[in-house]
Amino acid sequence: MIRFIDLTNQIVIPADDEIWHEFAFFNTVNDKFMEFCGEQAWHTVKDFIDDFALADDNGYQDDPMRFLGLIPKDHGFYEATWENE
Repeated sequence: MIRFIDLTNQIVIPADDEIWHEFAFFNTVNDKFMEFCGEQAWHTVKDFIDDFALADDNGYQDDPMRFLGLIPKDHGFYEATWENE
């Protein structure tokens, strides 16, 4: 099973008025974070889609919807990396 992991403000400690959006996907079968095009975490959905498309034989039949369906629509990942941009 693949799980969506919200890493917002978990890796980078931003200034007081900023939110650092970041997310990842975790594979519970092999207990590893998913990796596409050498990346394991993304700031925006566009970043993820770009890496997913560039990944050599990612094993998911070029269907990012399996992952995109796990991302909450209201978490800001569909917007800019920094909330105040």
